[in-house]
Amino acid sequence: MRELTVLAFQEVQSIEEAQKLIGCSIYVNKSDLNPLPPDEFYWYQLQGIRVETEKGEFLGILEKYFPRGVMMFSWSVKREKKFSSRPRMKW
Repeated sequence: MRELTVLAFQEVQSIEEAQKLIGCSIYVNKSDLNPLPPDEFYWYQLQGIRVETEKGEFLGILEKYFPRGVMMFSWSVKREKKFSSRPRMKW
């Protein structure tokens, strides 16, 4: 099982205060991110990559991704002038 990162804020002193932050975004400088093992990537590193089938057929360029929970996501692949949305995939 993967390790999880636990964040703590000095200003948050109770569960009730922490619950107010559920659903909020957290922004981190890239320089503060921990290095990942080989073959693992942060979401932002995937934008702009070529998307191909297992047989090497070019599908497009990964333009946007939409996290939908733990290890689940949807994405949009740009094919020339239109976007193609794909269903969520579990890694």
